[in-house]
Amino acid sequence: MNNMEVKGFVTIVVWLSYLAILYFSLPQIGAWVSLLAFVLLMAVIPIIGGMWGLFSSETDRAKSDSSQSNNTEKRKREQLDAVLRDLSDEDLVRLKHRLEDGIINDEVLYDRMTLSDDGELIPHRQQSD
Repeated sequence: MNNMEVKGFVTIVVWLSYLAILYFSLPQIGAWVSLLAFVLLMAVIPIIGGMWGLFSSETDRAKSDSSQSNNTEKRKREQLDAVLRDLSDEDLVRLKHRLEDGIINDEVLYDRMTLSDDGELIPHRQQSD
């Protein structure tokens, strides 16, 4: 579960708990349940609002977005490093020549590759006829 799903789940649990408390306390305290509802609401709204970041400033949100993009860039670099480490010496020499020439024909790549359902570039499957 990602962060958004967890927040959504917790929000639903908190509001359902709030409603259950009101429902089950109604027979015992009668009309006083409206006062209880108000008091509990004063606690629930700041808790949910704080969890969803309603009280954070723009700089806090920008910092969070920046750190998230830095993590993404770091992950990309690590993946690229892993791919480069797995290449043989011959593959590295060919890659070096392709990069030095500056002529990279993407059509050749796209003829051999396709996009998967999740947007990842994967090799075409060879179909046997």
